[in-house]
Amino acid sequence: MGLIASFHLPLAFGIPCFQLDPFEWIAAPVLMLEAASREKATIAWMPNFAYNLMADHIHEEDLADIRLDSLRLLVNCSEPVRYASHERFARRFGPYGFRREALAACYAMAETTFAVTQSIPGKESAVLEASREDLARGRFAVPAPGQKWIACVSSGRPISGCEVLIVDDGCEPLPEGYVGEVMIRSVSMFDGYRNNPEETSKVIKDGWYRSGDYGFCREGEYHILGRKKDIIIVAGKNIYPEDIEYAVAEVPGVIAGRVVAFGLEDEAAGTEQVCVIAETPVEDSVGRKALRSAVVMAGMAGDVTISRVYLVPPRWLFKSSSGKPSRSANKQRALRELSST
Repeated sequence: MGLIASFHLPLAFGIPCFQLDPFEWIAAPVLMLEAASREKATIAWMPNFAYNLMADHIHEEDLADIRLDSLRLLVNCSEPVRYASHERFARRFGPYGFRREALAACYAMAETTFAVTQSIPGKESAVLEASREDLARGRFAVPAPGQKWIACVSSGRPISGCEVLIVDDGCEPLPEGYVGEVMIRSVSMFDGYRNNPEETSKVIKDGWYRSGDYGFCREGEYHILGRKKDIIIVAGKNIYPEDIEYAVAEVPGVIAGRVVAFGLEDEAAGTEQVCVIAETPVEDSVGRKALRSAVVMAGMAGDVTISRVYLVPPRWLFKSSSGKPSRSANKQRALRELSST
């Protein structure tokens, strides 16, 4: 996202580019809006958490001279796109000229030299109300009256030169609306992993790349739900850890963006338990007990029973090479160090 979209693309097309130090931005999120306002920026790419960070942590007095009318595309990329994040950002910065139609989304990866799908410029990313129960069982369906639902934001349609399929475990194409693995064939796709033919053979099949991501297609638009390897299966239902992590991160006392959810095999029940690791500054026993209860309640609001809650201090979670908390590494650490807590 940084190298291709925000560096090579401006070079190739002669577009002025303004870069910010990410550590400075985290410390003072308003810097991005100040730069966009001053330079009349038209496009930017951001991971989903950035929308929440800016909506929640920029003070009103810092926005006095900010105007965001120039922004044509604010592209949500690199994390599953959250409807609530878009809504929060649009409500917060609408009074400063930000237009809802600038809310865009993109599905991308290094293996395809960035973009696979992109929402239509000038049109807010499409949102579908999906039945939670049906989605957990592997297909999209419009919720019945009174049925619980989840908002699924579209990551758009395939870009030029790129084809996308949703397939089952045998790599056979699935009908529209069914959840499966995303496979891609693209003119910009890689040939394989350097000096690793064994790993390459696992992910490339007849010229198609197995992304390892789960999603579904509806009326030509692709909705990405999460990573196949991270899905938790409880009593036959697919639970996406990203949904749990997002809900738990909203709980007061939990450090936003510092949550990991994973599944743990329950041999007695013959299924998986849902476990959560959450960073928190709360140290007293009474506060931690209340926080555990709040985390469990946040799961229940989404029809998920959280069986174990591990509360850990700030900066406890391991991160992957891409800067995201690693579910597998943190799961192993929790089971090794915290199993008695």
